[in-house]
Amino acid sequence: MKVLFINKFLDQEAIYRVPLGIMTLAGMIRPKHQIFVLEPEKENVEKRMNEIKPDVIAYSLRTGYHKYYLELNLKLKKKYDFISIFGGPHVTFYPNVINEEGVDTICSGEADEAFSEFIDVYEQGGDYTKVKNFWVKTPNGIIKNPKRPLNQNLDTIPFPDREMFDDYEEIGLAKVHSFIASRGCPFKCTYCFNDGMSKSYEGQKYVRRRSVDNVIEEIKLVKEKYDLKIAIFEDDTFNLSKKWLKEFCEKFSKLGIKLLPIGVRAELIDEEQIIWLKNANCVSLVFGLESGNEKIRREVLFRNITDEQMIECSRLLRKHGIRYATENILAIPTSTIEDDMESLALNIKCKPLYGGAKLMQPYPGTMIYNIAVRMGLFKEKNFDVLTDFTASSNLKMDNRIERENLQRLFAIVIQFPFLFKYTRFLIKQARLKPLYSVLHVIYKAYVGIKFMPYRRSLREYYSVFRRFIFARESTIFFKDDGRRHKDEKDTSSNKTINLEKIPNVLLEDVIEIPKKYTVPLKSSQKASQVQKTAFDSGER
Repeated sequence: MKVLFINKFLDQEAIYRVPLGIMTLAGMIRPKHQIFVLEPEKENVEKRMNEIKPDVIAYSLRTGYHKYYLELNLKLKKKYDFISIFGGPHVTFYPNVINEEGVDTICSGEADEAFSEFIDVYEQGGDYTKVKNFWVKTPNGIIKNPKRPLNQNLDTIPFPDREMFDDYEEIGLAKVHSFIASRGCPFKCTYCFNDGMSKSYEGQKYVRRRSVDNVIEEIKLVKEKYDLKIAIFEDDTFNLSKKWLKEFCEKFSKLGIKLLPIGVRAELIDEEQIIWLKNANCVSLVFGLESGNEKIRREVLFRNITDEQMIECSRLLRKHGIRYATENILAIPTSTIEDDMESLALNIKCKPLYGGAKLMQPYPGTMIYNIAVRMGLFKEKNFDVLTDFTASSNLKMDNRIERENLQRLFAIVIQFPFLFKYTRFLIKQARLKPLYSVLHVIYKAYVGIKFMPYRRSLREYYSVFRRFIFARESTIFFKDDGRRHKDEKDTSSNKTINLEKIPNVLLEDVIEIPKKYTVPLKSSQKASQVQKTAFDSGER
């Protein structure tokens, strides 16, 4: 059976992060089936379709890109004969995608075993309408199968099929590869899908971890085939288990490879763990700071961590010579531009090599999405217009231009703190937004080389540069996203945004907000006022 995975583009924000999800699915069905991948942004789709003649086309949907895949699939359906499978986080939280024209099946939740079973049954001519996790469109209606229990032994899952991307030089040339050692997260951050996902598997152990030996075996294989220099770990909470981390660091240290985990929790780390990481040749890591306003961090984002804990974590990392970056969110519902400036100030105190900042874009399946809907913050009445978690946002907000400019200057000001006192002036300069965008792209590329230190070839440098320049999100060409709302103010005045009342769209499809966080909100309320009324002062 010929199975084609269509992947719009490799991750432009994080150059060396690859689609491990579809790689794992491919690993589940190879070698019994033929695996192909198509990147429609780079390849002649019609030519490749005629060459492959796939029996199955699989798509992994993220909110913000879902419409692209749905439209592409419909075009292909009108010309070619295949069965379409849609999966990914968007489908999991919005299964009504099955109603879209051209969509034959959807797979909800963790898909490894379900996808493999479906492909086998379909090839054998069996009744694939009974495969768990799948919803199937039939002439008699839609068959909705329940989810199968979560796989509690991740060691039984085959390693990701990295060979499927060997023809893509961004991966083939790179000496940096991504890994995942665990699934799930026990924390309840309101902007993360994990809380909603865990609720969909209520009563089961959601947080699971591969054995250290299983992870080490995969790393050794990748090192042998791709001359691996740096292993990136994309776990939601890499340092959740001290026992696991200690064993891992001891065994990883013998491989002669550099380590870079991007999901470290600052409140969980201590100096002992940092020493383990240093001995394991950890060169860099990433932790979430998110907001410099502790009240917003605790009561809106549900991140129970103090400023002091993050400052201390930063100090210890510097002490032991480990580079680090922070992740931050601007324009959080209930926040003001002053709160965003607090985030900048806290980052300056923490002194990261790079302080990444993105504008809040709530997604279905998260509590922050429900909060944004209840506040009437969405410019549009559905999420077909949502963007990725990048430099644009579909939320109404005070001081949009200032916040967009701050997002672009954020990391630069951290690196050059003397600019802080001029920041409010700089971000008010709407005409300089294109310049700030260019500076951000250049600076990020420069820091990326320092953050992942290894000897690159000239060809790889060129590949990285080209991806930054021609990335979909790139603002090198200064194209406005066109999302400004007619009632939205871009100035720093104290006038309230005219928040158009938007119905509670899609609330039935996402998780509920805890009752204490559902105080009715008036459309006329300003962010600073909402902050006082929507959330009490008690810790969750």
